[in-house]
Amino acid sequence: MPIEAKGATDLPHNVLTLLEKQSSTWLKIEKHLNKALETLRRKNDIEPLDSTERLRGRIQAYKYVLSLGSRTSIPVDSDSADIME
Repeated sequence: MPIEAKGATDLPHNVLTLLEKQSSTWLKIEKHLNKALETLRRKNDIEPLDSTERLRGRIQAYKYVLSLGSRTSIPVDSDSADIME
């Protein structure tokens, strides 16, 4: 289901059941994405502003996937919501 990009939008949250969130598969995915986010954020901080668009998109996509197992949603601005469509 695509997200309507009209201003700030909340991403889906609490999609996974408690059992799914505790599965070894989800824990591996979560660990991998958090490590990748850390690397991308560091890279984003040192790159010139005009060349970080793709990095910021990847960061937002990873945050989206991580939010599927979160109790709280992650707000997305209208410029980055289109990556989830």
